[in-house]
Amino acid sequence: MDWSKAKSVLIVALIVTNIFLVFSARKVIFGEGHDYANINDFADYAVSFLEERGLEIEVEIPSSTVFMPTITVEYEFFEHAETAKRFLGSEYEVIDENTFSSGGKTLNIESNKILTLFDHTKKSSNRKIDNKEIVEYSKEFLYKHSLKREELSLEEINTNEVDGAGIVYEVVYKQRHGDFFLGNSYVYVYVNYYGVIEARIKLLRVKDTGEQKKETISAVEAIVKALGEIKAQNTETVSVAQVELGYYFSGRDNRILEWDVIKSGTAVPTWKIMLSNGNVHYIEAVKN
Repeated sequence: MDWSKAKSVLIVALIVTNIFLVFSARKVIFGEGHDYANINDFADYAVSFLEERGLEIEVEIPSSTVFMPTITVEYEFFEHAETAKRFLGSEYEVIDENTFSSGGKTLNIESNKILTLFDHTKKSSNRKIDNKEIVEYSKEFLYKHSLKREELSLEEINTNEVDGAGIVYEVVYKQRHGDFFLGNSYVYVYVNYYGVIEARIKLLRVKDTGEQKKETISAVEAIVKALGEIKAQNTETVSVAQVELGYYFSGRDNRILEWDVIKSGTAVPTWKIMLSNGNVHYIEAVKN
């Protein structure tokens, strides 16, 4: 354990606790009629607190109060034989218990939940293509391999120059549940001039929605709570580039079952805080 980082996180956590206590005490003393002013005062003070500690805010921070239920999700499972046939055709070779190959393509299936496909038949290229062609390549891939889902949303297209592979475009699809993101699920499709050269897939299904809706903490409160972790993990100066409310399910956090055997669980309301360097921090949003 890095004790200096742990100490930093603890100090920030204590400061944050004091901020919350001060504003909660004001609400108790002056009554519910001061709640709105209390929220605005806290937001202004919290932003100043963050900026004084080197965390700039680049975006407008959501201020509305939201009530959300938890949801139950399950991983979309990919059975080995059927999935290998779908991606590689019927004449595929079994490399090991999780890896399959055919015609210059390699498919890996991790714990029946994560697919990784490599197409070695596509030549490298430095020729550029426009976003319309990039999206068409990715959509054709999704349709061809029965991966198209109504809740999948095209989030971004990134251009990378890869040694030995030329210009590669990363097409990012993320799942959503209504107006909210559904974290820890994704489809990444990598495209060059000749087509799709790689894909990484992990999908979730929403099984049930909880009956009780709970109030969420504010976005600025979530950023303040994340400050210790942000400072510990980022030595350079960073800023908050995006803040979004949604759901997050992390099977790897389960302390009873191994991730390999986890099939479903509860996704809780969560604030996603994206930094200017691309790092993302998730803070549980349910108000205690």
